[in-house]
Amino acid sequence: MENETYDVFVSYSRADGRHAADIDSILRAKGLKPFFDRRNIAPGLPWVRALEQAIRASKAAIVLIGPRGLGNTQQYERELAFVRQTHDPAFPVVPVILPETASDPPFDFLRVLTWVDFSHVAKVFDAPDELDHLLTAIRGGQPSAESAREAICPYRGLDAFREEDTSFFFGRGSAEDLDSPIGQLVRRVREQPFVMVVGRSGSGKSSLVYAGLLPALRRERDRFWNVLLLRPGPTPLRALAAAFNPRAEDEGAAEYATKIGSEADKLGTGDPELLAHMIREELDQAEGKPDRLLLYIDQWEELYAQAPPSSDGERAARHAAEVNRFIDLLLNASRSAPVTVVGTIRADFYDPLIGHQEIRALLPTRQVLLASMSRSELERTVVEPAKKVGLAFDPPSLVQRILDEAGEDEGMLPLLQYALKETWALRKGSTMTADSYARSGGVREAIRITAERTFEALSPEDQQAARQLFLRLVTPGEGQEDTRSRAAMPADPTQRKIVEQFAGPRTRLLVTGRDRAARPTVEVAHEALIRTWPRLRGWIDANRDKLQARAAVLQAKAEWEQQGRREDLLLPAGFQLDRARSLLRNPGDMTVDDIQEFIALSSARQEAEQEEIRRTELRNKSVFNFSYQRTPLQALGWYIVFQVIGIFVFATIGFAMSRGTTFAEGFESTYAGGQILGAVYTTLLGALLLWNKQKGAVNILLFLSAIAMYVLFGVFAGLLPLAVLTTRPSTKVERPSDREPAKPEPVKV
Repeated sequence: MENETYDVFVSYSRADGRHAADIDSILRAKGLKPFFDRRNIAPGLPWVRALEQAIRASKAAIVLIGPRGLGNTQQYERELAFVRQTHDPAFPVVPVILPETASDPPFDFLRVLTWVDFSHVAKVFDAPDELDHLLTAIRGGQPSAESAREAICPYRGLDAFREEDTSFFFGRGSAEDLDSPIGQLVRRVREQPFVMVVGRSGSGKSSLVYAGLLPALRRERDRFWNVLLLRPGPTPLRALAAAFNPRAEDEGAAEYATKIGSEADKLGTGDPELLAHMIREELDQAEGKPDRLLLYIDQWEELYAQAPPSSDGERAARHAAEVNRFIDLLLNASRSAPVTVVGTIRADFYDPLIGHQEIRALLPTRQVLLASMSRSELERTVVEPAKKVGLAFDPPSLVQRILDEAGEDEGMLPLLQYALKETWALRKGSTMTADSYARSGGVREAIRITAERTFEALSPEDQQAARQLFLRLVTPGEGQEDTRSRAAMPADPTQRKIVEQFAGPRTRLLVTGRDRAARPTVEVAHEALIRTWPRLRGWIDANRDKLQARAAVLQAKAEWEQQGRREDLLLPAGFQLDRARSLLRNPGDMTVDDIQEFIALSSARQEAEQEEIRRTELRNKSVFNFSYQRTPLQALGWYIVFQVIGIFVFATIGFAMSRGTTFAEGFESTYAGGQILGAVYTTLLGALLLWNKQKGAVNILLFLSAIAMYVLFGVFAGLLPLAVLTTRPSTKVERPSDREPAKPEPVKV
């Protein structure tokens, strides 16, 4: 390939292969020679060097952006294309937004003038004007319009900055400044295989990793990184298994769920080095065979925030064991595999984090504490993105007014970004005016005003549905702040419509996506919405008990489904089931359609158990059953009955067989028979009593003394120890309903 040249280098993700193939065929039909198949890359060279050579051999580069964003190798290709453009300004770099792509285009491409947008069509063939635009751009022609570029806001609002937004990420220093947050994190990652980023909610932890760390690692020419990210959620081992096993296009949902469940079981019980083997396999199969994996655990606090409540002791213990196993696997892999683990966690979850002994020992040298920005750093986050796209502030003092409102609280960053995004939406031409900022609501009120405006536009019926929807997206905190929770996209058409309204580009308070199983999901864009929208806070506070009940049921249901719907994992009788039934009877603002079947099955199992206990008790009320305590009088009565029966039976037999004997001889014979049956009864009674009671030394001694006293003294003497044994506490069959319900711990708000 060294002497070959190409008209255009086509950068695409394997997930977008179908659209990429269509574009390749169109370019070839137009007489162009594209570099399309990475398998033709120059052999014998390190992957990054080979990509660099392929881009140098091309006259232009197009970067295809699909619904899932840029792939791992694309991040390198994007960076190399811009490096080439820096040295050769005439080299065209053209972003192409593929069909059915709704996500925000990467900010890094705001530096280029030409965009090609197929997002409004199903196939690239359906937009001939855009195809002509693409061909013109590849050949170096002047752009005909900037509509796509002009429609992109340079501020992220409540969304985290992405790797491809790095040129618009300011305020956290650089990799070269070793004392800055980015510099500290890059240094830690280069030196240590396990690193944690700790900061308040809203301090920009995820943005620091995506837009600060990853671009710095991509610029390393001596190492080729692959990046894998996951959020642990309520079942961290399944999340880990899914991260390494994405769902294939032809794989059914049930088949995939079974596979991930099996993989999670292996991670939970198999070789502690299993994750290390999976990492090596992942690198070996990845395109270009990267040297090292960066495994990023976003929102580490979900390990603790989405745990079962402490009142559900058994499930809480199982979840704690799974969390410890998850952490142990990561630590073992970081010691033996070519991987660096990076986690981000909210500062208010620091205590449960250091509850793991090994992490507590490691953290002093392996953490980056993300503090608030200085005023000058904060000013850069406001001014520099505007400069890059030609925006001005009018009056110039507006910038200082914005900074005054933001203050020095690191948790204000998402509020600041959202206010700037709203101000941009209300701008006049290319000017961010004081009037547009005031109308946005400013740093303190922008989120509330947008949320209220969207909510008030709904009908009364839709407002109630919105209330139910938002409550599904919150996990109530126990000693910490409330957190957002990712949920399945609702099936109800009304709630889907509400999701669209709150997730639209103008609002962006909810975000939609897909999980590893390719199922559609929805979640709150940032926890700042939970903190700053009073209406939502009121809903949460009014339904806190029900939210906790629903969260507990959802966690139990998730475990039940993931373990093959085992009957023993249904809700146990007692507090948990009683609380779930109460939620069904009076759901308030909560939706219960997704937990109704699980609760019903749990109730049915309890009813079946109670019916079996009732039948057992009826059987137990027999002559020879002593599960329940009997009185000495009852024992004496049965003893007399046995004596009378014995005398009657033996008297009949004795007179029949020994006619002519004296009455005294007959009585002696019959009395001896009664004594024999009495002895049998005494032994049987003592054995049954002992069988149904704890086999303690005292009980055994009472049984033996009963036999001895009967033999020595006869008559009622042997009954005396049995009377004591009878009245000692028995081992009673416990009904589930007899258990004292566990009291929930008080919730700190």
